[in-house]
Amino acid sequence: MEPAITRFFNIPELAAMLTTHLGRKEISRLMQTNHRLNEVCTPAHYRSVIAAYDQNRNIDPDSDDPTPDSTDSILRSVDSILALSKNVHHVRELILGLNDLVYYTNCVFAFHDLPSEATGQQQPPLLRPLWLAPPDTPICRVLPIPPMTVLTNLEVHIDYHAGFEFCPYFLPSTMDPRVTATYICWIIQLNPHLTHLTLFGLAFKDDRDICLFTSSIFGLKSLQELFLSAFILKESTHSRLGPAIFHSCPPSLRSLSLEIREEDISGWAFDFTEEYSLQEPGELLSWEKGDEECGLTAIPRRQEPLVRLKSLDLKGVEEIVSEVDFLSMLQHCPNLYDLGVPDIGEIEDADQLATAIAEFCPALSDLTYQDYCVDGVDGALMLRIMDKLPPQQIRRIYYDEDLFTIPGLNAAGLFRRHSITLCNIILDGCQNIDSKAIQVLLVECRGLEILKIRWAGKRHALCIDLKDAIEFPWGCTRVRVLNLAICVPDEPLHLHIGVEPYYKRPAPLALSAAEQRQFEQLEVLYRQFGTLSQAEILCLEVAFYDPENVRPLSNLTRINTFPAMLDLGDETTGRPGYLHHLAGLSKLRKLAGSVSADTNDTKVTVGLKEAEWMHQHWPVLEFELIFPRCRYIEDVKKWLNRRCD
Repeated sequence: MEPAITRFFNIPELAAMLTTHLGRKEISRLMQTNHRLNEVCTPAHYRSVIAAYDQNRNIDPDSDDPTPDSTDSILRSVDSILALSKNVHHVRELILGLNDLVYYTNCVFAFHDLPSEATGQQQPPLLRPLWLAPPDTPICRVLPIPPMTVLTNLEVHIDYHAGFEFCPYFLPSTMDPRVTATYICWIIQLNPHLTHLTLFGLAFKDDRDICLFTSSIFGLKSLQELFLSAFILKESTHSRLGPAIFHSCPPSLRSLSLEIREEDISGWAFDFTEEYSLQEPGELLSWEKGDEECGLTAIPRRQEPLVRLKSLDLKGVEEIVSEVDFLSMLQHCPNLYDLGVPDIGEIEDADQLATAIAEFCPALSDLTYQDYCVDGVDGALMLRIMDKLPPQQIRRIYYDEDLFTIPGLNAAGLFRRHSITLCNIILDGCQNIDSKAIQVLLVECRGLEILKIRWAGKRHALCIDLKDAIEFPWGCTRVRVLNLAICVPDEPLHLHIGVEPYYKRPAPLALSAAEQRQFEQLEVLYRQFGTLSQAEILCLEVAFYDPENVRPLSNLTRINTFPAMLDLGDETTGRPGYLHHLAGLSKLRKLAGSVSADTNDTKVTVGLKEAEWMHQHWPVLEFELIFPRCRYIEDVKKWLNRRCD
C-alpha cells in the first residue's frame, strides 16, 4: 500500500505516517476523498492563469548564478505546461507577458499540428486566418497546448524594451510587433465571449494594423470593458486610431479607456527585428499576404449607439481628435456619465461645442482633462460643459494644464450649481477660480472628499484669502485629502524688513492690538482646519501679501509657516500657540506644505512637547515630513522608540 500512497500523494513522509496510523479501509477511503478533492479543486486553480515572465524578478544579489529565477511564469517547466494543457477548458482569466504570448501561441500551433492519434481525440480544424503570422522556427522546446477558447478576461503586457536574453522559452517573434499583433488578435477571435480586454504596449504602424485590431474587437458581442495602451509609430500613415477603435467597439461595451502616444521607431531599431524596422508603412513583410486576400480592406464601423457605455476615457489620447470626430463619438453615448476629454483640434466655438456635448450626453457627472497641447481651450471646454449640464449633477472634475482665463465665467456660481453633488475636485490652471469660488467649495460643498487646488503662485487665482477662509464655517467636514493655499496679510506678524517678529522678542511677550487681531483671525482659520476630522492628507500652504502692494508677494511656501499653528504656546512667556485646535485630526497621515518645523520661526516655537502632542493625537502621522533636518529630530525618534517599547 505504501508505494501506491507515495505515488498518489507524492510525499514520502505523509505516506509513511498514513501506513503507520491508518488501516487499509481508512487509507482507501482517504485516497478516494483526495481524488474527489483534486477533481473539484484543480479546475478552480486554473480558472485564473498568470503567465508573465519577468527577468528582473526574484534575483538573489548574493547568488553566484546570474540567471534570474523565472518561477513567476506557469510556462517555466514541462510539468506546469502539461498541467495547464489538461485544464485549458477551465481557464477564464488569462494574463500574458510578451514572451509568454508568443510561446503560448506557438504551443497552440504545435497542438493542432499533432495527428489525432497522438491527442487521443478527433481535432476540429483550427482556422488560421491568412493574416496570421506563421509559427516560429523553434529554438527551444515547444510543447503542445490546446487553445483557450472560453476566456472572459484577457490581459496582455507588451514591452519591447524588457530584454529577453534570460527567458528559457524565448522565440524570435517577440521582437516583431506585426507578428505579436496577429497573435493577440487571433487569441481574441478564438475567445468570442470575452467581457474584459486589457492590452498594454500594442504597436500600430499603418491601416493594416488598425484594420486587424478593430475587426477583432468588432466581433466581441459580450465585451464590457476595453483598456488599450498603445503607440503609433511616427512618420507612419494611418487613420485616426482613437475614433477607429471607438466606432468598432460592440454595443455591449460599458467602459472604454484609450492611451495612445507617438514613438520614434529609429530609437527602437535594436529591439525590433531588422525586417520590421526597415518596413515602410503599407509594405508587406515576407510572410504576409495582400490585404484583399486576407480580408483586411476596410475598418469596420458599428452603426448602433453604445447605450450601455458609462465611462469613456480619452484623456490619454495624445493624437489630436477633430471636433467632428469627437462629436461623432459622443453622439453614440447617450448614457455616458464619465468622460475623459482628449485634445481637440481647431475648436471654432467652445460654448457651442459644450452645448452639443451636454445635449448628446445629458447624464455626464465626471469630467477629466489632461493637457498635452498647452492651448487652454480644452480645459475651458470642461468648465463650459459643467455650466451647460443640469444643476446638482457633477460629482468629479479634474483638469491639469497651464494658466488660462475664461472671459465672463463666474466660477463661484458654477460650483454653487453643483455644490450638493461635488465630491472630488482637482483644479489647476483656470484663473477664474478665485478666492470667492474656493470659499463656495469649502463652505457649501458638504460632500467633498478630495479637494486639490494647485496654486500657481499668484494671489488672486487658485488661492483663498484669509478673510474669505474664515468668513463662514466650513461645510466640507468629510474631506479626506485637501491641498489649499491661503493668502495672509504680511503685517503685523509676517517677517519683512524693519519688523522684529513676535517669536524673537524677549519674554514676557507683549502683542500689539493689531497683532492680537491677526492672531484671532488665524485662530479661526486653525479651528476650521480642526473640523476636518476625516482628513488623511493635508497640504496647506501660506503666502504673505502686502495690503498696500508695495512689497512683493511672499510665495515661497516651503519656507513660510502658519504663525503659531504648530505651537502649543507658553503661558510663562506669553507666546501664543494653537496646535490644540487640531486635536480632532486623528486620521491624519501626511501634513505638508507650510508646516515644517525647520523654518525660522518654528525653530524657535516648536519643540519636543509639540512632537509628543502630535504623536498622541496623530498616531499615524509621518513625522519626517514635519521634522526634516530638525535639531531635535533624534530626540523625537528616541522618545517615540521608548513609547513603542
